[in-house]
Amino acid sequence: MKTLDITLLLSILFLFSTTAIAQNVGVGQSTPDKTLHVTPIVPGDDPVRIDGLNQAGVPDSTFLVVDPQTGLVKYILPEDAVRLLGTPPVEVDNGLNIDPTTGKVQVGGFLVEPTTTTLGGSPFTYDLDGPGDFFIRDNGSPLFAATNFGRIGIGNETPLYKLDVEGEVTSRSNNAFRLRSNSRSVILRNDENAYYTLISDTPDAGWNSLRPIKVMLDNGNVYMSNSTTSFIHATGRVGIGTTLPAYKLHVIGEIKSNGITETSDVRFKKDITNIERSLDKLMLLRGVNYTWKKEEYPEMAFKNGVQLGVIAQEIETVFPELVSTDDEGYKSVDYSHLVPVLIEAIKELNIENEQLETKVNEMNSDLESIKAHLNISNE
Repeated sequence: MKTLDITLLLSILFLFSTTAIAQNVGVGQSTPDKTLHVTPIVPGDDPVRIDGLNQAGVPDSTFLVVDPQTGLVKYILPEDAVRLLGTPPVEVDNGLNIDPTTGKVQVGGFLVEPTTTTLGGSPFTYDLDGPGDFFIRDNGSPLFAATNFGRIGIGNETPLYKLDVEGEVTSRSNNAFRLRSNSRSVILRNDENAYYTLISDTPDAGWNSLRPIKVMLDNGNVYMSNSTTSFIHATGRVGIGTTLPAYKLHVIGEIKSNGITETSDVRFKKDITNIERSLDKLMLLRGVNYTWKKEEYPEMAFKNGVQLGVIAQEIETVFPELVSTDDEGYKSVDYSHLVPVLIEAIKELNIENEQLETKVNEMNSDLESIKAHLNISNE
């Protein structure tokens, strides 16, 4: 590379300008047609190079050159890294360039080489002063938008919220998201085994022991309220007070409701028959008073005091369809389905009463006949 000493070049220009010689100056050029016409002697070599100086005034490895192939002005850093590109003459659609009329750097069109800007400790500010927005696109497709309304769009250029993302959002942090208020915050967190919602007693610090929701990553099961009181199984079973629900809704403890209805439409049923000998079957059962073994089974949250009910094993011998057995062998009774048995038993009692009433009436009629025959007065 041929290097022209800038001091010598300026001296020559000064000499020609002060002596008012109206001729062109050529460097490596015998027939200059410009005021300063520089042609590299070696084909492909840089026609102009200006070396930089460090703070001590010693030339360093940074320099400014004009690319003979493209005409671009390059600011070369150590190890041939390109810091700044430009094109003279400068047009707005030719990448990063310098406007010779204003001396300003302009951005437009395509950068012809990879460009990196290192800010060091200095801030870089793009001030949206006025109605203008800031967009970054990839082949015309929106990547990033910052609007003068104070909204950020990722994947769209018309964000409706402070952050509006078109597409999925991924966090590679264990603490993926924090929703904060002035006094507390809710945190989404994963520990590689489960996702949690955590409660923090302060807006920006850690979290307390509460775990409102826990989602297992291996099977999709959902735990609520510290993982021991509520549970949603991936199969669709819900447990309240248990993490091993045996039914669609499995509750350990009491339930209070203003009403419970069961599906009973005839259109859903077939093989309908009457319950026979209901009264006789009820006579085989017994209602009992009892108290729960709370001390032996604290996890069952049994109610205090004397209870009324039946014994599942006794019901099973008469009405096995009313008894269920869980995976651990414990039995439960469908009390509500004893109602149709009671209905039929009452009807049987009513028939018996009617039959007895008929017999009593017949007996009274016979008695009156006998009394009339014997001329016996009712007085």
